[in-house]
Amino acid sequence: MLVGCAVLACGLVLRNRGLLLASGFVAAAIFAGNAHGGLQPLVPQEFTGQVTLLDNPQEFPGRLSVDVSSNVGRLRLEASGTTAHRIRGHDVGSRLTVNGTLRPLSRPERVRSRHLRMSLVVNEFVDVLPASLWRLPIDGVRNVVVRGGSVLPVSQRPVYSGFVIGDDRGSDPKVNRAFEESGLSHLLVVSGQNV
Repeated sequence: MLVGCAVLACGLVLRNRGLLLASGFVAAAIFAGNAHGGLQPLVPQEFTGQVTLLDNPQEFPGRLSVDVSSNVGRLRLEASGTTAHRIRGHDVGSRLTVNGTLRPLSRPERVRSRHLRMSLVVNEFVDVLPASLWRLPIDGVRNVVVRGGSVLPVSQRPVYSGFVIGDDRGSDPKVNRAFEESGLSHLLVVSGQNV
């Protein structure tokens, strides 16, 4: 990192484009190395600590799943029963304290692009922490968008929130299938998340 900073400083002082370009390559290599290092699995162990939801929880039969950030890297949080029910009501950006077990991912090659390190099977939902200050304006805009969709019929609200903010929770499986068959399923989630 020091080498990259030195090359960048020289490039700026000398106004040399080659040195600036070289500092960009050094920075990219450092960031790539750090990202790859964050994928190395840990030894399975008990986990107690804070997690931040990186997405909205997804529900599957009998369980709930969501990507989270923690002090040990990005994890795939999984919960069932009453624990899943308590986590279900929280949105992206929520900070929670949980107890659970870190386990290897079942198919790490499928989630490599999401930089997930381990699976966190939650045994106990302990507490909800106050939102970070930088989240307050984001949550405010999100709530305005969601309230704006309340004038729509109930069946259309998930489509609206999927288009606008990428939250397609509660959408009708028939509607999802129609979007998939037409090749437009990315509009319900990806485009809205980009917004």
